Amino acid sequence: MSSTQLKINCLEILKGLKAHNKNVWVFSTPIDPSDRAPLGMNDYFDIIKKPMDLRTIQKNLEAGSYHSFHAFQSDVLLTFENGMKYNEEGVYADSRVYGWAKDLKEKFTIDFINLMKKLGIFLCDQSIQSEFDLPFMLEKIESEEFIQFAEQSHLVRPTVEVNPHLLASDMYQKILEEGK
Repeated sequence: MSSTQLKINCLEILKGLKAHNKNVWVFSTPIDPSDRAPLGMNDYFDIIKKPMDLRTIQKNLEAGSYHSFHAFQSDVLLTFENGMKYNEEGVYADSRVYGWAKDLKEKFTIDFINLMKKLGIFLCDQSIQSEFDLPFMLEKIESEEFIQFAEQSHLVRPTVEVNPHLLASDMYQKILEEGK
């Protein structure tokens, strides 16, 4: 896939996130170290070791800095995981922000999976399999639909009985063991 196609598809996902939740602005700019004390976020960089935000991601996309969907996916997930982590543990812990981060992470996961399906990129591709939260996905995607997608993507042989609640790595391991 060309870098232009990668950029177009990823920018579309970011656009969907911005339209999904009016509170996405919380994750849209970097945390400024000089502004964190007045906000009561003195411990932010003690808790969050690798900050990330949607503006930085968009700039990286526009600059052509991402060379794979995995790199883009990692940064978006990091953005929301940081929001969840800090707002669960930090001095300035805010359950509303935690909820917004969780909601946006779930929205991103669904949109990203749908994009991967549309482009024919397999779920169990080693470069992305560890990033998916399949128990969450299976709450949002019908199990039969997932099994059909897995079969069409050659993740499983159609003759293999699949428990749709297995994690991707467990499913992949089961396939390998049954193939012996």
